[in-house]
Amino acid sequence: DVWLLSGELLADAVAAVAPLGPDALLVNCVPAPEIAVALHALAACSPLPVGAYSNLGPPVAVDRWALEDVVDPAGYAALARQWVALGARIVGGCCGTTPAHIAAMRDSRLRAER
Repeated sequence: DVWLLSGELLADAVAAVAPLGPDALLVNCVPAPEIAVALHALAACSPLPVGAYSNLGPPVAVDRWALEDVVDPAGYAALARQWVALGARIVGGCCGTTPAHIAAMRDSRLRAER
């Protein structure tokens, strides 16, 4: 089972939003190593497209991040490619990611399309 930070099962959250007619289901602010598990759980709960926005660490102050598992932009792009291979149709970045991380994902996609 996959649980939300607030304590609910991910499957219960998916069931709760289903009547609202979402176009896709995404997890966000999840540590990068846990994204694959979350994507599998989303796909098991619903036929909707899935996606993920990973974080790179929790905030420790208004202007600083505790980046325990620092992933450089190229590494983040490689992780995003793995998420896409697992079925993610939407990927992005959350807490601790930078414009450079997003640009690396874009550039990686452009290279893959050539």
